Amino acid sequence: MDIARNAHEYGDIHLDILTLDAKGITAREDALAIEEALEIRLSGAEPVITMRTPGHDRELAAGLMLSEGLARTKDDFEVIDHLVGQPNVLQVVLKRFNATKAERLERSSL
Repeated sequence: MDIARNAHEYGDIHLDILTLDAKGITAREDALAIEEALEIRLSGAEPVITMRTPGHDRELAAGLMLSEGLARTKDDFEVIDHLVGQPNVLQVVLKRFNATKAERLERSSL
């Protein structure tokens, strides 16, 4: 199994583990959630770093822009996409950029 690919597609990995109880040792499969940092680069603002379960990164970034008042509808977005070869870096370009509102994002971590 390609653990890295599986984690980015589904946000979890399945591993064989051994458990020990009064009856002895038992082998079973266990699902583990994956958490990784995501850097969101909004043109004209400092990057935002947040922890997330990989997958649905575009929706996460769009939700952040909407909740911070930087966008109001899907039509406000020009680009939301991963940088080539960097699955943990997302570039966001808004059609209309408001620097005053973007100051809300000037945090190193969410």
